[in-house]
Amino acid sequence: MSEPPPAYKEAPGDDLVAELAHMKAMMAQMRLEKDRLETEARRKAEEDAAMEVTRKREQEEMLARLRMEQEEARELEETYKRLKETNVMQRGAPPTIDSMSLRDEIVLFSSRCSARSHSYGIYLITNKNVYRSWGYNKPSPKLGLIYTFNTTLTKTHALLLEQGITSEKTGEGQGNIIDRMTICEFGGTEPGDNDRRNTYKYTSAPKKFESVIRLIPGSYKNGDWRQLDGFFGMYFNETTMEVSEVPPPSLS
Repeated sequence: MSEPPPAYKEAPGDDLVAELAHMKAMMAQMRLEKDRLETEARRKAEEDAAMEVTRKREQEEMLARLRMEQEEARELEETYKRLKETNVMQRGAPPTIDSMSLRDEIVLFSSRCSARSHSYGIYLITNKNVYRSWGYNKPSPKLGLIYTFNTTLTKTHALLLEQGITSEKTGEGQGNIIDRMTICEFGGTEPGDNDRRNTYKYTSAPKKFESVIRLIPGSYKNGDWRQLDGFFGMYFNETTMEVSEVPPPSLS
């Protein structure tokens, strides 16, 4: 009796091999995609964390700047207030100033002369300009511009004015620079015998006043007018060929 034929067994074909290879490739691609997504997620999380740190730091810096600006503004206001409360020759009446001529300026300091009937302003400092007035025997003296600050007066520069010009502690006896300048220029309160023996501190006061003012960046700006010898020299207009012993009024 003969043996039965062997059972049919299909040998792996090319299609099956190809399908297995394709599945392996897909699994490898899925692993790569999974790794890529995880890497991207980590990178995004790190970026978000870094951005949050940066945002908090910027917020803290902004708050610090705001606090600093507020403190600076407070100190500036206090310095302005002290300057406003400083008066030279206080027996005289304050000058009547045309507010339109000063526009949006803040008057920080105005000097006074109490000699005889002269009770009107002589020097005026605002947060933007420095003026000298003339016609001081009239109710409303004219304002002559002598210096313009490059920027609105800062706290540092306001302190410089307070210490260098309006302070009584200048090392040259009683009276600050503008006080001594007033005595020298307009006769103000007469100096005592000891002061007469040392008139230098009065005659040198205008130069010291100008030196301190010029420490603050700025210049003389008044149309075609120019100063021939500083604040206290002659003024010349080359266009109109005019000269003036007193500072011409502002043209702006």
